[in-house]
Amino acid sequence: MRYVVSKVRVLAKQEVAEQSVALLGQDGGDGRLVLVSYDDWNGTSYESNVLVFGEPLGQPIPRKRAPSRRRSRPPGCAEPG
Repeated sequence: MRYVVSKVRVLAKQEVAEQSVALLGQDGGDGRLVLVSYDDWNGTSYESNVLVFGEPLGQPIPRKRAPSRRRSRPPGCAEPG
């Protein structure tokens, strides 16, 4: 799946906590992607978060499955289980 960045927000940790359902809730079902990272290092901890929102570009493209990599067993070896 490919995404396009639709919005970037920098919020204090308290704001993220207060708005967590609106920011990170999964009720929309719209397939969005939210990346959360840290910002504003004060020497001891991070004081804010960076949230990057992505919107899907179209529908997922099915990928071909790689061939199975099962190793053959030497003669006389039983399958586990």
